[in-house]
Amino acid sequence: MVLLADINKLLRMPRAVELRGEELCFLLDSYTAEHEPQKQQAYSPFGPNLRKPVKPPTPEDDAELRTPQAPREDVPEDLAPIIHSLSSERTWTHRDLCPLMLKALRILLRKDLNRRTKVAEAAAPMLIQLMEITRDPAVAKECVSCFINLFYRTELIMPALRRHVLRPLQRFISGTDRDLLLGALGVLQCICYTKGGRGFVCANAPDVAPTLVQHLGEGVASTYEDDVTLQIKRRAMETLHNLSTDGRAIAIMREAGIIPPLVSLLRHHSVVVCRAAAATVQNMSREVRSRQEIRAQGAVIPLSDLLVGTDISSQAVAAGALFNIIAPDFKQAEEGGGGSDGAPENGPKLGEDEDETRLKDFCDMLSNSIAMGAILNSIS
Repeated sequence: MVLLADINKLLRMPRAVELRGEELCFLLDSYTAEHEPQKQQAYSPFGPNLRKPVKPPTPEDDAELRTPQAPREDVPEDLAPIIHSLSSERTWTHRDLCPLMLKALRILLRKDLNRRTKVAEAAAPMLIQLMEITRDPAVAKECVSCFINLFYRTELIMPALRRHVLRPLQRFISGTDRDLLLGALGVLQCICYTKGGRGFVCANAPDVAPTLVQHLGEGVASTYEDDVTLQIKRRAMETLHNLSTDGRAIAIMREAGIIPPLVSLLRHHSVVVCRAAAATVQNMSREVRSRQEIRAQGAVIPLSDLLVGTDISSQAVAAGALFNIIAPDFKQAEEGGGGSDGAPENGPKLGEDEDETRLKDFCDMLSNSIAMGAILNSIS
């Protein structure tokens, strides 16, 4: 079992990267292999995949696994040697060592206590600089993965934004490497989850939303979507949903052409994609022009279908979206204005009591639809 202490001991030696590079690579490779979840090998009764009986552990083996040298869960681990080494150009130019060291840092940043150290805060500037200069996809992928773990501490997002973390991320989401794109979308999703983060994106990076819209394609694909394509679409949709909670982003997204694919995604087979699309419709329908276009694209029918679906969260956001789309018509009718359905502008005004009654009937209809969906699902 390779411990972090063994790696740190080597890193503290003078000129460790130049003189002990191969040994460091071996230790880091072993360390990351022990801490990464292993994919289950496909079973076949023939050929090299034949499974052999596994010897049950002995008490001696169990004692060895419980070695007192193993890291404690209640104290942070020492990240300083790895972060210090990653800040050196000598490490950046070492093709094998740099991605392995970043991989180890990513694993260490999974632990909340490690993320909350002052040393971990110093990782962000180093990672941004490395993302700016690297042209190695393996290095870039590990950097964005480190940020996903680091941004579980939401207070670290704004300092990273002020250090221009969006610059390399924008390059990655516009590139052709799908794995790197997926990681960069994950970082953007974390950023846009916070009010300050999405406000910063709207004010300083208005090109982000149109790029995300492009990753939605035409909405529901007419051909088979592989897992990576589905995950890209899911993360792009969830990031756009986060962005849409900022009023400034709605017009940008509408002008980027989001509404046709957005309405199409209300029928997507993935519950997560469908729910994020419905929630984005709910947010965007607060703006008059977006609401008119959403309704013109026929969003009312798929949103109504979601009311009798199996996902409670989707039912809730679909009800909210329908309320935002249809309820303003009651206000227009009360004021005697023309509705989006082409009613005459000088039409008869409704009394206040009658308008409230129609609005209450509409809310009751939404509630009854959700209740009926729950009953149908329970007996089907």
